[in-house]
Amino acid sequence: MSSLDYKYIAQLVLRAQAGDSDAFVELYAVTYQRQYHFAYRYLKDEYLAQDALQETYILALKNLSKVKDPTLVLAWLNQINFRVCYNYIKNRSSMIWK
Repeated sequence: MSSLDYKYIAQLVLRAQAGDSDAFVELYAVTYQRQYHFAYRYLKDEYLAQDALQETYILALKNLSKVKDPTLVLAWLNQINFRVCYNYIKNRSSMIWK
């Protein structure tokens, strides 16, 4: 995986917060591989990882206006992704025991 340009990503966040939908699309394009690999390592299932990635970015889009420091958006995405994956595991294990 290549190194990410945090200043560039922060600018994308600011543009997206200002209503530029192309900026969010670009933010997704720049960050999705890392988020997918994280979800896949956690869930160990490519289809669940894809579902988690979709849910992560839907939540990110809905809540992007809440990001106060755009330089921390990658950590924020990681948190969302972790919570989504955790909930998938939690729900899957609770279904097994029913």
